[in-house]
Amino acid sequence: MSCHWPGAAFAAGTDDMVIAGVFPEIAADLRVSEPAAGRLVTVFTLVFGLGTPVMPAPPRPASPDDTA
Repeated sequence: MSCHWPGAAFAAGTDDMVIAGVFPEIAADLRVSEPAAGRLVTVFTLVFGLGTPVMPAPPRPASPDDTA
């Protein structure tokens, strides 16, 4: 069984870099100013940065020894 988590994390992380090229179009599409769209991107980046170390960890199966 191979692990695809590093590739998935890389693919998800590159969207922060790609956004710079289409930033004016995103602001126009959302009908907000570019600074407001920038705040949305900043919030997304912070959530992604804080969640990335946690999300790739697959949950471990419960063992019979675990008690609630």
